[in-house]
Amino acid sequence: MCAMSSSNMDTSDTCITTPSEVEESNSPIIPPADNIDDNTDQDSKENVDSFASNIWECMKRINSNLDFLSEKLNKQSDVVQVHKAQSSGLDDNHFLSLFPLKEIEDVIELESRLSNNSSDFNKKLISCITPREQDGRVLDLKHFVRTILRTLFTYSLAGNYSWRGFRGNFQIGNLKIVKLIYDISKNKFRNATKPGVNVFIKEWIRYAKQRRNQLRKIQSFQD
Repeated sequence: MCAMSSSNMDTSDTCITTPSEVEESNSPIIPPADNIDDNTDQDSKENVDSFASNIWECMKRINSNLDFLSEKLNKQSDVVQVHKAQSSGLDDNHFLSLFPLKEIEDVIELESRLSNNSSDFNKKLISCITPREQDGRVLDLKHFVRTILRTLFTYSLAGNYSWRGFRGNFQIGNLKIVKLIYDISKNKFRNATKPGVNVFIKEWIRYAKQRRNQLRKIQSFQD
Protein backbone atom coordinates (compact mmCIF):
# COMPACT_ATOMS: atom_id res chain seq x y z
CA MET A 1 0.00 0.00 0.00
CA CYS A 2 1.22 3.51 -0.72
CA ALA A 3 1.08 6.60 1.60
CA MET A 4 1.51 10.28 0.70
CA SER A 5 4.08 12.42 2.56
CA SER A 6 4.12 16.23 2.46
CA SER A 7 7.26 17.22 4.38
CA ASN A 8 8.03 19.68 1.62
CA MET A 9 5.95 21.52 -0.91
CA ASP A 10 6.85 18.79 -3.45
CA THR A 11 4.82 15.67 -3.21
CA SER A 12 6.47 12.26 -3.52
CA ASP A 13 5.07 8.77 -3.35
CA THR A 14 6.58 6.43 -0.79
CA CYS A 15 5.70 2.74 -1.25
CA ILE A 16 5.61 0.58 1.85
CA THR A 17 5.49 -3.17 1.31
CA THR A 18 3.47 -5.08 3.82
CA PRO A 19 4.17 -8.68 4.88
CA SER A 20 1.15 -9.92 2.95
CA GLU A 21 2.45 -8.32 -0.23
CA VAL A 22 5.78 -10.06 0.22
CA GLU A 23 4.05 -13.43 0.36
CA GLU A 24 2.07 -12.66 -2.78
CA SER A 25 5.15 -11.39 -4.69
CA ASN A 26 6.68 -13.49 -7.47
CA SER A 27 10.19 -12.17 -6.70
CA PRO A 28 12.70 -14.87 -5.77
CA ILE A 29 13.59 -15.17 -2.14
CA ILE A 30 17.34 -15.33 -1.42
CA PRO A 31 18.05 -17.85 1.32
CA PRO A 32 20.17 -16.83 4.23
CA ALA A 33 23.91 -16.88 3.66
CA ASP A 34 24.36 -19.49 6.37
CA ASN A 35 22.27 -22.00 4.39
CA ILE A 36 24.37 -21.44 1.25
CA ASP A 37 27.55 -22.15 3.14
CA ASP A 38 26.06 -25.28 4.68
CA ASN A 39 24.99 -26.65 1.28
CA THR A 40 28.35 -25.85 -0.31
CA ASP A 41 30.21 -27.56 2.50
CA GLN A 42 28.00 -30.63 2.20
CA ASP A 43 28.55 -30.87 -1.59
CA SER A 44 32.30 -30.47 -1.18
CA LYS A 45 32.39 -33.20 1.46
CA GLU A 46 30.46 -35.58 -0.80
CA ASN A 47 32.84 -34.87 -3.72
CA VAL A 48 35.89 -35.48 -1.56
CA ASP A 49 34.43 -38.73 -0.23
CA SER A 50 33.63 -39.91 -3.75
CA PHE A 51 37.09 -39.00 -5.00
CA ALA A 52 38.78 -40.76 -2.10
CA SER A 53 36.65 -43.85 -2.69
CA ASN A 54 37.66 -43.94 -6.38
CA ILE A 55 41.33 -43.62 -5.50
CA TRP A 56 41.04 -46.46 -3.00
CA GLU A 57 39.44 -48.74 -5.59
CA CYS A 58 42.18 -47.89 -8.10
CA MET A 59 44.86 -48.63 -5.52
CA LYS A 60 43.33 -52.02 -4.75
CA ARG A 61 43.27 -52.91 -8.46
CA ILE A 62 46.88 -51.80 -8.90
CA ASN A 63 47.96 -53.78 -5.87
CA SER A 64 46.20 -56.86 -7.20
CA ASN A 65 47.90 -56.49 -10.60
CA LEU A 66 51.29 -56.03 -8.96
CA ASP A 67 50.81 -59.21 -6.95
CA PHE A 68 49.94 -61.09 -10.14
CA LEU A 69 52.97 -59.71 -12.03
CA SER A 70 55.28 -60.43 -9.11
CA GLU A 71 54.15 -64.04 -8.94
CA LYS A 72 54.56 -64.45 -12.70
CA LEU A 73 58.04 -62.90 -12.72
CA ASN A 74 59.14 -65.09 -9.84
CA LYS A 75 58.08 -68.20 -11.75
CA GLN A 76 59.91 -67.01 -14.88
CA SER A 77 62.98 -66.18 -12.81
CA ASP A 78 63.02 -69.72 -11.43
CA VAL A 79 62.85 -71.14 -14.96
CA VAL A 80 65.66 -68.82 -16.10
CA GLN A 81 67.89 -69.82 -13.20
CA VAL A 82 67.34 -73.51 -13.89
CA HIS A 83 68.06 -73.09 -17.61
CA LYS A 84 71.11 -70.95 -16.91
CA ALA A 85 72.47 -73.52 -14.49
CA GLN A 86 71.97 -76.26 -17.09
CA SER A 87 73.74 -74.42 -19.92
CA SER A 88 76.59 -73.22 -17.70
CA GLY A 89 77.22 -76.76 -16.54
CA LEU A 90 77.76 -78.05 -20.08
CA ASP A 91 81.21 -78.63 -21.53
CA ASP A 92 82.16 -76.70 -24.65
CA ASN A 93 81.11 -79.36 -27.15
CA HIS A 94 77.71 -79.86 -25.55
CA PHE A 95 77.15 -76.12 -25.34
CA LEU A 96 78.01 -75.64 -29.02
CA SER A 97 75.52 -78.38 -29.87
CA LEU A 98 72.78 -76.00 -28.68
CA PHE A 99 73.33 -73.79 -31.74
CA PRO A 100 71.34 -72.07 -33.07
CA LEU A 101 70.61 -70.64 -29.63
CA LYS A 102 66.99 -70.30 -28.60
CA GLU A 103 67.12 -68.58 -25.20
CA ILE A 104 68.42 -65.22 -23.92
CA GLU A 105 70.20 -67.09 -21.12
CA ASP A 106 72.20 -69.05 -23.70
CA VAL A 107 73.45 -65.79 -25.22
CA ILE A 108 74.47 -64.64 -21.73
CA GLU A 109 76.34 -67.90 -21.26
CA LEU A 110 78.01 -67.48 -24.66
CA GLU A 111 79.19 -63.98 -23.69
CA SER A 112 80.47 -65.33 -20.39
CA ARG A 113 82.56 -67.99 -22.15
CA LEU A 114 83.94 -65.42 -24.58
CA SER A 115 84.88 -63.20 -21.64
CA ASN A 116 86.99 -66.01 -20.22
CA ASN A 117 89.29 -65.69 -23.26
CA SER A 118 89.62 -69.43 -23.52
CA SER A 119 91.53 -70.07 -26.73
CA ASP A 120 90.24 -73.64 -26.83
CA PHE A 121 86.59 -72.54 -26.72
CA ASN A 122 87.16 -69.70 -29.19
CA LYS A 123 88.72 -72.08 -31.73
CA LYS A 124 85.81 -74.49 -31.38
CA LEU A 125 83.27 -71.67 -31.69
CA ILE A 126 84.92 -70.20 -34.78
CA SER A 127 85.04 -73.62 -36.39
CA CYS A 128 81.38 -74.20 -35.52
CA ILE A 129 79.94 -70.96 -36.94
CA THR A 130 82.24 -70.25 -39.92
CA PRO A 131 80.34 -70.94 -43.18
CA ARG A 132 81.74 -73.58 -45.48
CA GLU A 133 81.49 -73.50 -49.23
CA GLN A 134 79.23 -76.22 -50.57
CA ASP A 135 79.00 -77.49 -54.14
CA GLY A 136 81.47 -74.87 -55.28
CA ARG A 137 79.12 -72.08 -54.17
CA VAL A 138 81.01 -68.96 -53.13
CA LEU A 139 79.34 -66.65 -50.63
CA ASP A 140 79.73 -62.90 -50.80
CA LEU A 141 80.31 -60.93 -47.58
CA LYS A 142 76.60 -60.22 -46.99
CA HIS A 143 75.53 -63.85 -47.23
CA PHE A 144 78.61 -64.94 -45.30
CA VAL A 145 77.57 -62.77 -42.33
CA ARG A 146 73.94 -63.87 -42.59
CA THR A 147 74.96 -67.53 -42.54
CA ILE A 148 76.96 -66.95 -39.34
CA LEU A 149 73.93 -65.29 -37.72
CA ARG A 150 71.59 -68.12 -38.73
CA THR A 151 74.05 -70.58 -37.22
CA LEU A 152 74.19 -68.60 -33.98
CA PHE A 153 70.56 -67.59 -33.37
CA THR A 154 67.06 -68.74 -34.17
CA TYR A 155 64.78 -66.08 -35.63
CA SER A 156 62.68 -66.21 -32.46
CA LEU A 157 65.68 -65.39 -30.29
CA ALA A 158 67.01 -62.71 -32.66
CA GLY A 159 63.58 -61.05 -32.57
CA ASN A 160 64.29 -60.08 -28.95
CA TYR A 161 67.32 -58.01 -29.99
CA SER A 162 68.00 -54.70 -31.70
CA TRP A 163 71.28 -52.96 -32.38
CA ARG A 164 70.90 -50.37 -29.59
CA GLY A 165 68.31 -52.13 -27.45
CA PHE A 166 65.42 -49.75 -28.14
CA ARG A 167 61.70 -50.53 -27.70
CA GLY A 168 62.22 -53.03 -24.92
CA ASN A 169 64.66 -55.19 -26.87
CA PHE A 170 68.03 -56.47 -25.73
CA GLN A 171 71.09 -54.74 -27.16
CA ILE A 172 73.22 -56.77 -29.53
CA GLY A 173 75.61 -54.05 -30.74
CA ASN A 174 77.77 -54.25 -27.63
CA LEU A 175 78.12 -58.04 -27.50
CA LYS A 176 81.47 -59.78 -27.86
CA ILE A 177 79.99 -62.18 -30.42
CA VAL A 178 79.45 -59.22 -32.77
CA LYS A 179 83.17 -58.43 -32.70
CA LEU A 180 83.94 -62.09 -33.33
CA ILE A 181 81.65 -62.07 -36.37
CA TYR A 182 83.66 -59.14 -37.76
CA ASP A 183 86.97 -60.90 -37.05
CA ILE A 184 85.81 -64.04 -38.88
CA SER A 185 84.54 -61.96 -41.79
CA LYS A 186 87.76 -59.95 -41.97
CA ASN A 187 89.78 -63.15 -42.07
CA LYS A 188 87.75 -64.35 -45.05
CA PHE A 189 87.28 -61.03 -46.86
CA ARG A 190 90.28 -58.73 -46.70
CA ASN A 191 88.22 -55.72 -47.81
CA ALA A 192 85.59 -56.21 -45.06
CA THR A 193 85.10 -53.22 -42.75
CA LYS A 194 83.52 -53.13 -39.31
CA PRO A 195 80.80 -50.61 -40.33
CA GLY A 196 79.99 -52.74 -43.37
CA VAL A 197 79.67 -55.96 -41.37
CA ASN A 198 77.61 -54.18 -38.73
CA VAL A 199 75.15 -53.01 -41.40
CA PHE A 200 74.51 -56.62 -42.43
CA ILE A 201 74.03 -57.64 -38.78
CA LYS A 202 71.61 -54.77 -38.13
CA GLU A 203 69.60 -55.66 -41.23
CA TRP A 204 69.34 -59.33 -40.31
CA ILE A 205 68.31 -58.56 -36.72
CA ARG A 206 65.75 -55.98 -37.87
CA TYR A 207 63.85 -58.47 -40.03
CA ALA A 208 64.21 -61.49 -37.73
CA LYS A 209 60.63 -61.24 -36.40
CA GLN A 210 59.25 -60.98 -39.93
CA ARG A 211 61.18 -64.08 -41.06
CA ARG A 212 60.04 -65.94 -37.94
CA ASN A 213 56.40 -65.18 -38.78
CA GLN A 214 56.91 -66.29 -42.37
CA LEU A 215 58.37 -69.60 -41.21
CA ARG A 216 55.42 -70.14 -38.87
CA LYS A 217 53.00 -69.59 -41.75
CA ILE A 218 54.88 -72.08 -43.92
CA GLN A 219 54.89 -74.65 -41.11
CA SER A 220 51.16 -74.15 -40.49
CA PHE A 221 50.44 -74.85 -44.18
CA GLN A 222 52.57 -77.98 -44.10
CA ASP A 223 50.74 -79.23 -41.02
